[in-house]
Amino acid sequence: MKKISLITLLATALMSNSLAAEAAYPWGKVVNKRQKIERNRIKAGIGSGQLTKAEVNRLRKQGKYIAGKEALFKASGCGLNKREIAKLDNMQDRFGRHIYKQKHDSHLTSKIGN
Repeated sequence: MKKISLITLLATALMSNSLAAEAAYPWGKVVNKRQKIERNRIKAGIGSGQLTKAEVNRLRKQGKYIAGKEALFKASGCGLNKREIAKLDNMQDRFGRHIYKQKHDSHLTSKIGN
C-alpha cells in the first residue's frame, strides 16, 4: 500500500512540474502560430510566383526539420526548457529570414503548377 501511495505521489509531482513548465513557457501556442504564419508566407510566394519549386521544397524541408527538433525536445523530458525554447526561437527567426530572402531574390517564375 505504501508503494502505491509513493508512486502516485511521485507521478503527481512529475505531472505538476510538467504542467507548471508548460504554463510558464506556453511555447506550443507560439510555435503553432509562427508555423502557420510561415506556411502562409510560403503559400503566398507560390501564388505570386516569387518562389520556385526547388525553393519551396527547401523551405518545406527546413520547416519540417524545425518541427522535428521541437518534437525531439518535447520527448526528451518535461516539456521544453529555456535553452530549447531559445534554440527553437532562433531557428524560426532564421527560417523567417530565409523565406524573405527566397521570396525576394531574382528567381521570379510563373505560378507553380500552371
